[in-house]
Amino acid sequence: MIDQKLKQIIVKVLKFDPDDVTSQTNAETTENWDSLAHLSLIMEIESAYGVKFPSEEIPNLTSVDQIEILIEKMQK
Repeated sequence: MIDQKLKQIIVKVLKFDPDDVTSQTNAETTENWDSLAHLSLIMEIESAYGVKFPSEEIPNLTSVDQIEILIEKMQK
């Protein structure tokens, strides 16, 4: 199940319907998830969770599942 804080960020940044956000939501299948939205999404997530993603990881964070996994790793 998706963390509600992350879900709210995705809905806000990508202008997504909350019911449509799943772990499989990704940049390839989401029209609004372009490069600018990706950077906005990353900045919002970093701010909300108090984390700083390694710059080499940012291009790989193209799905909700990948983002959740990295947040979890960084919070341990």
